[in-house]
Amino acid sequence: MMFNNVRSLCTPSITFLVVSILYMIFTITMASTNGTYPYCFTPEKCDTYLTYTSLGKYIISTIVFTIVLNIICSYGYNVIAWLLFAILMIFRHLESASIDISV
Repeated sequence: MMFNNVRSLCTPSITFLVVSILYMIFTITMASTNGTYPYCFTPEKCDTYLTYTSLGKYIISTIVFTIVLNIICSYGYNVIAWLLFAILMIFRHLESASIDISV
């Protein structure tokens, strides 16, 4: 049932969902290979301590913005949805760049 809902998403919203998931996986993977674990849950084992809350906020905001983009598309405003997609991606990048995960 969930896959049918994902298949019914418009192009900007599905693109946002896929890019957000890939970006999260890439960030965790790259940080883990560098020895800094951005999503470790005990402060003794990592330099940057992010909790379940920060990961949860990212997941919830991804779901909410995917739904918002799909609603905008359903009213026929695809250009506005693509513009909002670009703005959201810029803010996501700026937000992740503000978290210092360097050693």
